[in-house]
Amino acid sequence: MDYLSGGSLYDFYQRNKPLNINTIRFLAAEMICGLKSLHSMGYIHRDLKLENVLLDSRGHAKIADFGLAAHMINGKAKGCVGTRGYVAPEVLCRDKYDYTVDYYSLGVILFRMATGLKLEQEPTPESKAQIHSMSPELRDFILKLVCDNPEERMRFVCSIKDHPFLGPIDWEALENRKLKPPYIMVSTFCLILPPVSGGPRGGGLDHDRVGLGWQENWKKTGVPCQPRPTPW
Repeated sequence: MDYLSGGSLYDFYQRNKPLNINTIRFLAAEMICGLKSLHSMGYIHRDLKLENVLLDSRGHAKIADFGLAAHMINGKAKGCVGTRGYVAPEVLCRDKYDYTVDYYSLGVILFRMATGLKLEQEPTPESKAQIHSMSPELRDFILKLVCDNPEERMRFVCSIKDHPFLGPIDWEALENRKLKPPYIMVSTFCLILPPVSGGPRGGGLDHDRVGLGWQENWKKTGVPCQPRPTPW
């Protein structure tokens, strides 16, 4: 894989949140192109999130980290995997599912980029006001991606591309990397890592225990354990 000096979309988001609508539209379109290519080969990413989208020096996005990707059998996959807050409800229920779980995760990413908020967090009056200040096209686009019922979720690339929110995108230019990003990348990306100690008492991180609580809850209950507020 090529070295992508722009860092992750998460870092870009943290420096600039909330992102403006033109930036969100461009990044959404590039991620859709990446998912289209992946799905056409019969794979589901299953862990699409801000941290797993990387930017090159010009600001073009590429989906990364396929460690949890699965090949679909008869158009379906199974397995309770992913990152809390980005996972579609049918994955949490341990049902068989299809590639639309990636579009659900995409909707979560767009929501975060537009509001600076997590979709699953309890809404406040301030966050509700911010949500309702979104453009109607973006709001409708996100709603159709994060629909809890996978049968009602946007699932066909043609219908996704034809949505009014993505109307300004020149898809041919985008797919040929000829569409210029509506932002300028910082020329130097610097990641400063905290010191790592040898044991838990010194602040070391036990990676095997991170997120163990909610993963165990999935196994015990077999039902979604994410909060399901309705911030809209």
